[in-house]
Amino acid sequence: MNKMPKADPSSTANTPDAPRTRGRPRDPGLRGRIIEIARAHFAAQGFDGASLDRIAAAAGTSRVTVYSYFETKEGLFKATATEPLERVFKVDTEALDPLQPQRGLAQLGKAYLQLMLDPGAVANSRLLYGGGPKHPELTQSFYQSGPQLVADTLASYLAKVHKAQVLKLPNVDQAAEQFLALVRGNEQVRALLNLAPAREGAAATAYLKSCVDLFVKGYAR
Repeated sequence: MNKMPKADPSSTANTPDAPRTRGRPRDPGLRGRIIEIARAHFAAQGFDGASLDRIAAAAGTSRVTVYSYFETKEGLFKATATEPLERVFKVDTEALDPLQPQRGLAQLGKAYLQLMLDPGAVANSRLLYGGGPKHPELTQSFYQSGPQLVADTLASYLAKVHKAQVLKLPNVDQAAEQFLALVRGNEQVRALLNLAPAREGAAATAYLKSCVDLFVKGYAR
């Protein structure tokens, strides 16, 4: 019986930098490393000034490999902007009790603050505020994966609170935006200006509670 030939370990198809023609890239660790390096590079150089060759070199790989994970420079930027936000903002709305809106709103508000003040989110916000008019598709993608995701998640929960007749919320989208504005205060502006937070620790917790209390009182039946 003829033996199958052994795979050549030096073959290009077995190297980590070889692009995959079918299926997912084989090294999820490399993909994450590219995203983190690109995130810092975009923040420092801006979108137009960023170099895929430099990003690839810093990640210890090649430009071809970067393209095997992200089809375009825009695709790489979207990943750096959206994937970290999706990791930061993790709230299981199905587990939030609509009969106890104070608890649900407190949890959502806390997650929103963490997302809004995340260093990566702040860096991308600065970049997009400056370059957004030139790249509206990137701005739209960032908005949908960050602010809009939070607003939609909150509105979904508020719809359940309204249905349970705990609060009177005829326009849940508007109510969600109002609550987020209360929670945000001036903290995002301070972060964008590299100023220290106005409140931290117990003071931030107390402020969030006051926002929840004010919102619940305003929409009480």
